[in-house]
Amino acid sequence: MTIQRRVAFPERKLPTPDWVQSPEQIRQTVLTYVERRLQLRTGYGESTSRTIPVDWTVAQRLEHIEIASKIRIEEQTGILARLINLHQEWERDGVPKVMVARLERVIQNWDGDLSFVQRGPVSLALSIAYQFHRCGDNSVQVAEKLKLKPTHIRQVLLKLERANREVLGILKPSRA
Repeated sequence: MTIQRRVAFPERKLPTPDWVQSPEQIRQTVLTYVERRLQLRTGYGESTSRTIPVDWTVAQRLEHIEIASKIRIEEQTGILARLINLHQEWERDGVPKVMVARLERVIQNWDGDLSFVQRGPVSLALSIAYQFHRCGDNSVQVAEKLKLKPTHIRQVLLKLERANREVLGILKPSRA
């Protein structure tokens, strides 16, 4: 006879990070992550399309992220269209299948990044952090709910952790 026990949440290898428990820290972490993902720099002086002043409020940063997202969507849509046209040319011209397969992976990556930005990078990053750390879902469950891939969820979680280290001053800002 065996005894079976059920645990509410499966045990994780690492404990839930402290930054997820603090609304201010999660806000700063997610904003830093999205700014890095959109290749925005934090700096001193006036705002440009790619630079965010250090003393901006959360609302100003969110507004700038929204504008940068729209610009990014336009840029990526054009690039994706050109890649798809190139793929069609390669298929028609008989380019080796290895090269076509590599181009298909590039197109898939660009399309995934574009859909992430179109769906709202701030809200998606917050949902991923909330469902993974607070609800106790694993990456597969979070991916199913958000219609993303589990590897993408794990990548976002890793980059959120790096962004938090940057917010805390433990990690130097990356060159965006």
